[in-house]
Amino acid sequence: MNTAALRAPAPATRTDSDIGGQLAFMIDNVISDEASRAMIAVGEHFGYRNDAPGMRMNQAMHWMADEAPMAQIFKVIGPLLPQELHGKKLQPRLSQRIDMYKYRKGDVFNRHIDGIWPGYGGPTVDVTSRAGAALFFQHGFSLDSVMHMGTEVTSDAPKYVARIDVLYDPIRGQFCQSHTSSTVACATVELVCDWQN
Repeated sequence: MNTAALRAPAPATRTDSDIGGQLAFMIDNVISDEASRAMIAVGEHFGYRNDAPGMRMNQAMHWMADEAPMAQIFKVIGPLLPQELHGKKLQPRLSQRIDMYKYRKGDVFNRHIDGIWPGYGGPTVDVTSRAGAALFFQHGFSLDSVMHMGTEVTSDAPKYVARIDVLYDPIRGQFCQSHTSSTVACATVELVCDWQN
């Protein structure tokens, strides 16, 4: 895909969520509608598999994106991301692994903290998702990880989400997904590709 086609028609904007001192925010206008449709098309082309029953009721597929489109997405959201997280610097790139999730009518991803299911306690906030927008939050096994869920899809049109990890310097003693020897992902951007619920 042409990286110019990724650009949303308006500048990206950040809206913070109040969830009891934990870090979470929405970034609007991350990618264009055309780019959202292209990501959906990739998922549909390669196909989805049913995910583990009980933990999440949706379909998933995983792929490695080319560097250029990921660099374009980072160019848009990078200035809006925390430049440091727990004293560790933001890396100048995103993970190239994209975890695509397809939620059909009746599908849900129950309340959880990534790596811990089911989730218990913690403040909640409702987020209205829009195609081309991204939700940023911390994940992993730390006390700062954000409780979240994918609510039940009630329409016949599916919902598509692309999880992309944000990379920071490693944090000693923190259990986060390791991507290289020098970076870990302790935050996630969940990019909404289509949401018609």
